[in-house]
Amino acid sequence: MDPSLQDLLNDLYSRRAGGIKLGLGTVRALLRELGDPHVGAPIVHVAGTNGKGSVVAMLDSILRMAGFLAARYTSPHLLRFNERLSVGDVEISDDALYPLLLEVEQAARDLEKSSCIRAPTFFEFTTAAAFAWFRREQADPWILETGLGGRLDATNVVEPMVTAITSIGIDHASFLGDSIGDVAREKAGIIKPGVPVVVGEMPPAARSVIEETARVHAAPVI
Repeated sequence: MDPSLQDLLNDLYSRRAGGIKLGLGTVRALLRELGDPHVGAPIVHVAGTNGKGSVVAMLDSILRMAGFLAARYTSPHLLRFNERLSVGDVEISDDALYPLLLEVEQAARDLEKSSCIRAPTFFEFTTAAAFAWFRREQADPWILETGLGGRLDATNVVEPMVTAITSIGIDHASFLGDSIGDVAREKAGIIKPGVPVVVGEMPPAARSVIEETARVHAAPVI
């Protein structure tokens, strides 16, 4: 008997039991199994302690009003998993989500059987699903919210056209460090060579880390 959508979602939620595993190797391998749907996509990448969701929502609205078919990837969801993925301000439908989850589940199983890569986490799996769907929908641009940190977050496999770091505060200290500078260094991991980074209000200790990272990568700071 074929699984139901709820069965697939339950299997996906069960991946949370493994906890958070930062790193890019597994998500890169999973995306490769799916044909690297993110490569060449026009992307805005947003990190920060607070304000990420608001910036993503406002930017999505601005771009749609300007005539773009913008995609939005956010977390967590409040009521339904579908809230995490939207194109043109329309959440992914159950009819579209079902085959998408089947596809990514099969790719994850093939990957787990054929390599030494660990099983994808919930967020890695969800990120890969979002990228595959956005490519299929020919969304332009993609607006991506990091899940945790930046440098080793599953979304940080992309080559964006602009990045944004909204704010810096102490959060997830066990993963990101227990000082403002440590957290800023992890968030600044989304900065790419030559790619502009838009920076919000933050403590001087955080700003100096971000500006130094940007300088090393010749990334203009706005």
